[in-house]
Amino acid sequence: MFPCIKPFVSPLQCSLALLLLTVLPARAQPAAAESDVEVTSVHFSPVPAPSGALTKNNWLEVNVEVNVKATPATQENRNFLNRVKMTVTLGFQVTVDKNKLSFYRASAEAVSLEVGRSNFRFYVPGEIVKRDSLAGEAKYYAVELAVGGKALTPQKSNYSTSSIPNLQTFLSKAAGDSSSNDGIMLPQFLTGYAFDNNRPSPTIVRPEAMAK
Repeated sequence: MFPCIKPFVSPLQCSLALLLLTVLPARAQPAAAESDVEVTSVHFSPVPAPSGALTKNNWLEVNVEVNVKATPATQENRNFLNRVKMTVTLGFQVTVDKNKLSFYRASAEAVSLEVGRSNFRFYVPGEIVKRDSLAGEAKYYAVELAVGGKALTPQKSNYSTSSIPNLQTFLSKAAGDSSSNDGIMLPQFLTGYAFDNNRPSPTIVRPEAMAK
């Protein structure tokens, strides 16, 4: 009940109540914790080129499944976790030179994920699959997660632990060496698979739609 419509409230009490309502901030939602969302699987698959692709070579699909858990943060928000961002980094050994790694990176941010399992998908186009002779699972891969702009500490399920002894070293090298392949690996919403009913995906934040 609004404080000033109760009976027997003095003008002074009313003024103090209004001041408190003005000054006190709204109750903040619990911040996302490391345990709110986790990577449950990472799968690599060759898939037929999407409709309209000039080159008919198979594309490489990277399917990352995450699980959003029921926690105080999600329950406070009607079982949703907002602004879940994923960045995938792949490292493939180039066929011509086995000692050289070719890196591919891409990101996508879901507007909100409901408690349960969701899939983020990323694609390397058929031209690049053929050019770089990419086949099978990437020997090196890492998945970075952030919620509401806050990076989460990677768990062992986030990367290929057998081939990456030090995750930060790998990510630093990939950041420095991936410029030649920037923009090549694509999140699902930027490909011909965007509206494929067999590949359900979360709605993605679109910076170009933001109010200026």
